Amino acid sequence: MTSKNDLSSSKDEFKALLAKRLFQIRNLRGYSLEKVAEEGDVGLTPQQMHNHEIAASNILPFHLDQYAKFYQVPVGYF
Repeated sequence: MTSKNDLSSSKDEFKALLAKRLFQIRNLRGYSLEKVAEEGDVGLTPQQMHNHEIAASNILPFHLDQYAKFYQVPVGYF
């Protein structure tokens, strides 16, 4: 049986992986947080996006979809 701590750990690992992938693609493309906020139609401030990139806050599915559209990658990339 899976314990509550195991589920929490898996969730944290997934959140950290998403954060890492967001940070990587933004930097590979040479974009600033401000550029993504202004041109990305993600609906977030640079500070909120930074929080996603350091896994300090959860990413809503809608925002993940918006990131994918902006970076022109499938959602599965993240």
